[in-house]
Amino acid sequence: MTRPRHGSISDPTDPGLPPSLNPFPNDPPEPPKPPSARPPIPYPTEADQKIREVAEKVGFPDALQVLDKVKNYLFGDADKVETLAQAWAENIVISEARGTISQATHSLQGYWSGPAFDQFSAYNSDVISALDADQATVAGLGNALANCVTIVYDTYGAALRFIGETAASLAGLILDLAAIPVPVVGEVTVVNSIDDAKSILTDFIRNVTNLLADALHLIGQYKSASISFISMGANFKVVSLPPEQIGTTGSWHVKPYS
Repeated sequence: MTRPRHGSISDPTDPGLPPSLNPFPNDPPEPPKPPSARPPIPYPTEADQKIREVAEKVGFPDALQVLDKVKNYLFGDADKVETLAQAWAENIVISEARGTISQATHSLQGYWSGPAFDQFSAYNSDVISALDADQATVAGLGNALANCVTIVYDTYGAALRFIGETAASLAGLILDLAAIPVPVVGEVTVVNSIDDAKSILTDFIRNVTNLLADALHLIGQYKSASISFISMGANFKVVSLPPEQIGTTGSWHVKPYS
């Protein structure tokens, strides 16, 4: 059986056609499942308790406030934000759609010609350009979120390290007068220990405060970047409807054998 040199088909959108002959494939890829986030960093409860115990004994409430901030607010929902960041950065729906469209166009080149195919090819080229631009925006949003998550994890980890180091420094101090058998020596030891404890707690507060200030500065920069990405997202390219000629069956011609 020979192939006709010229001709047209009755309906190029017929789902019964082989995929290579159907200019309108209708099987989009499944969206990817969001990846799971890494588990949160465990909080050093014993070290926290040691600092609280000493801070209460020497009358240092600022240290308690810093501990509460680190424990209850610093990490926040970083694990959820990380999941969002990974989902944005690794989302391949747009890139897969681009590949599907490109593959369909190349497949049809070997079989079809005519004004409808020319319009179809030009339209697909515009769609692919729009998808490329949108994919860059999607990746940018994912990267912005990922950078913020990294800052939170690094800051939280550093704060926990400060808690552990501070608790270790306070562990050797004697703050109870009854624990020392010689009264005069005991009073001097306790006074010195109280001064040492206050100095250690002051360093702890300063270190954590500076850490939080640096982190907030960086997050502020990424927040500004994210706003620009949001504005880019508002400008996602909207693909127009295909030209009517694409749906005109008589404008699709089967290519002759060469």
